[in-house]
Parts: sequence; structure tokens; C-alpha cells
Amino acid sequence: MRHSLFAIALTALISATAPALACSSPDLGPEVYCRTYRGGPKTSSYKTANGRLGTFFHFDNLSDLLDYLPPDEEMRQLRAWRPDGPQSRIAEERQNVQVPAYIVAVKPGEDDHDMHVIISNRSRGANRDFMTVEVSGLPRDHVNEADFARVRAEIRAILPEINTGSSDYIRIVPPARVLIRGSLFFDGDHVYGCRSCPGPGWAKPMTVWEIHPVYSITEQ
Repeated sequence: MRHSLFAIALTALISATAPALACSSPDLGPEVYCRTYRGGPKTSSYKTANGRLGTFFHFDNLSDLLDYLPPDEEMRQLRAWRPDGPQSRIAEERQNVQVPAYIVAVKPGEDDHDMHVIISNRSRGANRDFMTVEVSGLPRDHVNEADFARVRAEIRAILPEINTGSSDYIRIVPPARVLIRGSLFFDGDHVYGCRSCPGPGWAKPMTVWEIHPVYSITEQ
């Protein structure tokens, strides 16, 4: 389900991007999630009704996963996404996935303490697909905190260059081939494709669908 340039422009026109806000509770420390927008889904992996971690459905590549997801324009018609957004996962987000991909950029110094990771279907070349996946800050309620601490350690071990805490995107050269596992999340607080939208200028995702939170990152 690919988006036309017209659809991209239309989305940008009808949805203003929210300004970035500094962490309002700096006493939480640098690892704990520090924002309010949909904090519950952002800091909890999808679980089934019996409380078990949902099955991770495998996609052979990132392009297949992006084709599987409902278009952003359809998602925005489901309910109001701002200012607060739905406080729990909606039906379309109740799924865990795993997909091999290449990490091409990381922004480790976000104000909310998440790490914004840009993945691609290929390591180089034109006409690549990109997607944002987020290694979340630690949950404030400490539920499954060890899982969140583990995945933060995983990405830092694979990409030691991100330990600087840079507030800008760091280009990963060469891109790191990994297997990403995590929960689907529609980040209705943002739009896609614009200059200030998620991703560096050379690697802009054309969707606000994310894998968020990431459950594991394994080097391939």
C-alpha cells in the first residue's frame, strides 16, 4: 500500500506537526520515558488477553511489512489522534512483528529518552523503503523494565557510536543488518515526509507507522 505524492502533501496540510517538548520531569533520569503522549502503548509490548507476549509474526523484508500496514490516511480517520491519542493499543496495533532490516540512522538523544532508529529494506541504493522503530525509554511503572533495559543494551552493543547521546541523527556506516522484533504502533502525533518529520533528510519514512517499543534487536 504505497502513498502517492499527493497523499503525502495532503497529510502534511491537514496535520500540523507537534513541537518537540523538553522532558518535564528531568529527575526521572536519562533512561526513563519522559513524555505523556500515549505513554502506555509506547512503554509496553503487545500482550494477548491472557497476559502473554503476543506471537511475533515474521515478514521477509521491510517492504512486505510496509505493504501489509493500513495507509496512514485510513488510520487517521479512525479516531482523534491528538492532543492525547488513544491511551491503549487500537485493534490495528495489536500485533507483534519481526523483520530483518538495515539500521541506517539513529537519534539517541531524544527529549523523551526514546532512541529513534531508522531502518531500511536495503543497505544502499535509490528508492529504498524506510521506517522508524523506537527503542523506548524505561517504563515509569517499572513493569517489564528488564526487557526495556535489555534492548537498550542490545542496540548500544551493536552500535557503540550512538553512546554519545547526540540529539541529531547519526548515520550508520556501514548500515547494520539486524532482526527487529517489537509491537506495531501508529504515531498519530506526527506526519511524514516533511523537513521536520521523523528521519534525516536522506532517509525519510513515508509513514508514521512504527515498531514501538522494540522488544529485541539481534545482529544478523
